Amino acid sequence: MRIWVVECLVLLVSSVFNVAGAQIVPSQPPESVAAPKVAVPDEARLKARIQDFYTALASKDARVMYRMTTPYVRAQISFREYRKDWQLDEAWEAEPHTKVTVTLEQVCDGATPWTYPDGSMTLRYVLLLRGVEEQPDGSQLAETFLEMWEYTNSEWYYGYPLEGDHCPSDESQQRNTPTPPEGVAAADVVVPDETRLKARIQEFYTARGSMNTRVMYDMQTPDYRSERSFQEYEKEVKLWYREPAMMTVELKRVRSCTPFKRPYTMLRCSVLLEILEEVSGGQRRTVKHSDLWEYTDGEWFYVVSSFFE
Repeated sequence: MRIWVVECLVLLVSSVFNVAGAQIVPSQPPESVAAPKVAVPDEARLKARIQDFYTALASKDARVMYRMTTPYVRAQISFREYRKDWQLDEAWEAEPHTKVTVTLEQVCDGATPWTYPDGSMTLRYVLLLRGVEEQPDGSQLAETFLEMWEYTNSEWYYGYPLEGDHCPSDESQQRNTPTPPEGVAAADVVVPDETRLKARIQEFYTARGSMNTRVMYDMQTPDYRSERSFQEYEKEVKLWYREPAMMTVELKRVRSCTPFKRPYTMLRCSVLLEILEEVSGGQRRTVKHSDLWEYTDGEWFYVVSSFFE
């Protein structure tokens, strides 16, 4: 699955926490900063399921990972397709197993009711998690990250990874400098051809609202299109997107931009968007969320969305 995930579970949580931003920490992690408590159903079960998922990921147990994926997704794709989509192949299974502990630091917001295309309903929660991976030398590698988990039929299921290391609602409190005005990049963020970026964002969401999968596919990154055919992409889109809608998008802020050299030279920028959706019957809603967009060879391409509804 690629539409709602960050590059194959953020390259499988970057195998597992060896990513920029991860930190070597002492054996006893620092205490979490107190945050407002958000009630969730069966929190003890949620904490156990989070650890179960990451134990399976660290031990290369794709079958357990598949069983912990939301029921709607499993109804649409087989285990074989799941392995292919997530690139859980023999090379992945042959990688060294690790020991990982993942704890629930904070429930960021209350439940977001969600209805899948087949009419099934679930509750979505944005969670702040802290993972610690034991290294061969006895040290620990730690990272704090966001994920969406779903509660349905009295059980918790893994949803998809989100971008960031603190709850979205805490963004302004987490900054050491004042939050820049909406509609502009942070002072230290250089955004190439921002006018083109805004136009491409609106073009993509106009296509998504009208379910124009050809335009949406053509706006995926070159790397993605080299690995997936239009037919595969169209199948994935139909798993996730609901009824058509008229979408008007406003770029609120460019949060950050990071250069990459592999698989080709690119710049990836995290952007905060506000989207006004108008569906049939005149119903309207406004959604704020983050997108990741890629700039390469003088053009902007869509990467992924992280929803905070």
